Amino acid sequence: MTRHPNTASVRSRYAAFYLIGRVLMGLWPVVVRGSLPLTPALVVYLTGLITQDNVTATAIAAQVGVVAHDDLTRLLRNLGCNLSVGACLSVRLIEALGLEGWLIIDDVLIPKVFAKAIAFCSWDHDHSQHRHVFGMRLVFVVWSNDWLVIPLLFAIWQKDPTKKPKKKRRKKTKRGATGKGKSAAGKQTKVARKRQRRRKRTPRPKVVRLPNGVRFRTKNELARAMVWKLRRRGVQTDYVLFDNWYASDDNLKLFERLKLHWVTRSKHNLKVEYEGNLMTVSQVAATVQKPCYHYYKALRARARSFRVKRDGRILLLVVIKDDRSQEGGRIKYLLTDDLSLTTCEVVKWYRKRWPIEVFFRDCKQLLGLCDCEARSAEAIVSHIVLVCVAYTLLQLFKPASKQPRLSVCVIKHELTPLLMLFDKRSGLVAHRQASDGQLSKVDLEHFLNPVRTRLPQLIIPKLLVFS
Repeated sequence: MTRHPNTASVRSRYAAFYLIGRVLMGLWPVVVRGSLPLTPALVVYLTGLITQDNVTATAIAAQVGVVAHDDLTRLLRNLGCNLSVGACLSVRLIEALGLEGWLIIDDVLIPKVFAKAIAFCSWDHDHSQHRHVFGMRLVFVVWSNDWLVIPLLFAIWQKDPTKKPKKKRRKKTKRGATGKGKSAAGKQTKVARKRQRRRKRTPRPKVVRLPNGVRFRTKNELARAMVWKLRRRGVQTDYVLFDNWYASDDNLKLFERLKLHWVTRSKHNLKVEYEGNLMTVSQVAATVQKPCYHYYKALRARARSFRVKRDGRILLLVVIKDDRSQEGGRIKYLLTDDLSLTTCEVVKWYRKRWPIEVFFRDCKQLLGLCDCEARSAEAIVSHIVLVCVAYTLLQLFKPASKQPRLSVCVIKHELTPLLMLFDKRSGLVAHRQASDGQLSKVDLEHFLNPVRTRLPQLIIPKLLVFS
């Protein structure tokens, strides 16, 4: 194993290093177009994310080799400013693929339970554990077409520093319990009047700044900014999918202005206008008894659609009952602005939002999204960007199959045991190590064929040589 990465004699015992390096050398002129040089440290870090369980810079440098630990830490410090502004592997990759897809918006919490001085971290509610944990919240916009999930943009959300935590509510006592019902009621009305006067007097709120000087934005504002940027960059999609958290009025107005149809899930207490009456969506669903809902064999659930109005817009409300999909909840209320869709199509469109949950799970369990031990903001952003790049590369290695939801776990387990051994006759040859220790030769072109099939214009070099 040599420490001179700028020659053709670069040696690493992992065959994934050579595969990733060759694919990136073909992708770099198409995607990056010279704005960032392809270095051995970048290929080594991506190889470590894919093949190693411990993804710290020290462990990757010790296992993969080729570069030292300092080169990887320097990469994390200097890479974030260049790649975090744009899309991961850029929107140009989608243009090169020439496929039609849709956008998905969602956020994920990266827990940092034992952290104290890591950038962007704060206390936030973890819905999987049903409690508050210390970590950072990321808002993602990904592109998908059922068998490919490409992360495009992400933003790190931070809490409003000026907002004070809510006090615990006290239980209200009945009026006759203390014997001071009238006086208590009078005090409540006086307090309400004072609050109303105060609201009229208060000026417009000032722009809130985070400790690093960046303007504070809510999750919905971050989502709107990212969708707008992607639209300006030329991403051509017809639909955007999201859950009820991102179904705010401002988001829907922006999507309508950008000519994007949307499908979302709503809460049971969302008020809509149905047949001239203001009702919640659960009350609209109760106007028709459950046996009158049509059972769809393709959906494995009962569903029925209603035409409702919200803020002057005519929307399609689809109520699902006895739902057995992967997302929790037996009863769901879906809303869309595309009135041309049938009831079955609306449900299928919303279920296409699930790949982003698979993306979050795979990045956490397989690619070390939560395992970065860096403290600086630049290194954290760089690590997240490289995790997204590694996930996209694994997607490209995925063979063409009739199973659209094939996980990248299969590809990772195929690439990890591949080793490069030196043969006197043929030079470096890839071998697969079995559980009993026996080695068998492997043709690396087998892994590159899916990449060539999806990107026929891509020129993959035969040798891995860094300039």
